[in-house]
Amino acid sequence: MDALSEQNESKVIGSWLDGQDVCVILNISKRKLQTLRDSRQIAFTMVGHKVYYKAEDVQSLIKKVAEGKEMSNE
Repeated sequence: MDALSEQNESKVIGSWLDGQDVCVILNISKRKLQTLRDSRQIAFTMVGHKVYYKAEDVQSLIKKVAEGKEMSNE
């Protein structure tokens, strides 16, 4: 997980990411990302019909998972 975090850190710090970027970084499906939004495990912003995520929120989620706080399947 540390390698994943370091590998993507330069790409995500100080920027906004769309859903596809987040799915690639977290290695999850679009549906899992929707579940994370629905369960409020990741913050998001909608611009028109497009969803964006703050890079620091994605990094925070990576750290939570690395600390053993698994993403729930709710």
